[in-house]
Amino acid sequence: MEQTSDTAIKILDSLSAHFGTTGAHLWEVMVKFQVTSSIVSLIGWGGFFSILALYLKTVADKNYDKNDNAIHYTLITCMFMVMFVAVTIIGIDLQGIFMPEYYALKDIAVMIRG
Repeated sequence: MEQTSDTAIKILDSLSAHFGTTGAHLWEVMVKFQVTSSIVSLIGWGGFFSILALYLKTVADKNYDKNDNAIHYTLITCMFMVMFVAVTIIGIDLQGIFMPEYYALKDIAVMIRG
């Protein structure tokens, strides 16, 4: 762990020397990027799942008159699966908003591993 943190500090120092800024400023930029990235992802996934839910509702309404219970149960199952995936993905994006330092460190660790 010590070696990883030393390598992360060296990477931040070399990047800050390259861009002519300080390591602290570079760290602030990385943290702000994580927050912005999470917000954009949250909006994108929210829009995707809203459109998908609207589509499933439209399909369910079209088939409502046919009185076919198999279609309704299938659509209800699909809606619950979509809601589960949506909550999971949105939860990950919310973690990026509430803990941006962790994800900035994670990005540095990915750079270290190559």
